[in-house]
Amino acid sequence: MENESFDKFERETKSFAALVILNIVGVALAMAFGVSWVVNNLLPLASGQPFDLYQLIYTGLGLSAFVLAIRWLVPCAETFRDINDVMHGSRKADGEPIGEKLTQMIVEKLAWYREKRGMISRLKSGSRLTGLFFFVATALQVINLAPILSSTTALTLLAMIVSLTICVVMGAAGIYIPVLIDRFTVAWDQRVEASGKAEKSLGELIEGP
Repeated sequence: MENESFDKFERETKSFAALVILNIVGVALAMAFGVSWVVNNLLPLASGQPFDLYQLIYTGLGLSAFVLAIRWLVPCAETFRDINDVMHGSRKADGEPIGEKLTQMIVEKLAWYREKRGMISRLKSGSRLTGLFFFVATALQVINLAPILSSTTALTLLAMIVSLTICVVMGAAGIYIPVLIDRFTVAWDQRVEASGKAEKSLGELIEGP
């Protein structure tokens, strides 16, 4: 029973880690597209061509996307570090009895979850946006592939299929993992509430009548 509970907590922790990783992937994409937009719209200016209002708007959007991505990367990295510390702590306790390891993991995870509840909600939104991006990328690849399907080479077709598969898998992960986290957060909210009541009871017991 204790082994099953320990494995369950480890799976939950890894799911939270996957949620953060998807956000970091989304940050990387936003930074890449932000830089691409800025460079592509500043090139005409560098070559002496006229610079119109639309290019200015796109440049501003690209810079905004890059700055927002950088700002979001910092809390994502900090959250991933904290999750990694929880997982590393459970691995470091391998020589301890399973009951003590489980207790340690619960205490560490409760402390982490209490601190990061607001962050987890934002991470779920970031994961969904990342998943949506990959599904849009999939649709665009299919649209671009359709006209040249009959004339493309087998190697190019294979590369496109691999790319489509990666996009679909990442898109599905981006949408599904927040659903999985929602199930976990219901249970963890109950655990936090129960731990709060236990701490209150213990405080009253220590204070005495």
